[in-house]
Amino acid sequence: MPGSIPANKRARTSIMSFVDDMTMYYTESRLLNRPWMISPIGSTDQRMTPTITLDLSKFTKTSHYPDSVMLPGLVLGKITATGQFGLYDPNASDGRQTAKGLLFSPSVVTEGATQVLGQILLSGYVQPASLPAGNGLDAAARTALRNIVFLDV
Repeated sequence: MPGSIPANKRARTSIMSFVDDMTMYYTESRLLNRPWMISPIGSTDQRMTPTITLDLSKFTKTSHYPDSVMLPGLVLGKITATGQFGLYDPNASDGRQTAKGLLFSPSVVTEGATQVLGQILLSGYVQPASLPAGNGLDAAARTALRNIVFLDV
């Protein structure tokens, strides 16, 4: 039935996203919660959270976008050949071996998609212990992300 909410989405509230046929879906409000974000400084400036394209082949569905939503707080690297972003990987040789920022916004991933839009955080104050599991943060990423202050509190 057009406009009806699928059974697996009915109990969810808050963030609305629309697909091409204008069917409304809901995603969980907890996804906007960024417990790792200590200060919003920089996050309200669009120059510090620009829109990017994520290459889904560089992520693992079960770890990085369970329930079809890309988790904010993942460390991202830029793929040199395409200009798209993937999960930071210090052993990669495609550009992702250099951390560029953290995924700032949750992004809904549709079945069969190969890429999705998101936002990258380039500056701010972050609590590393609260980043999602499998985020990719290591000593080299901390050094490369010089405009992000990591506070181990």
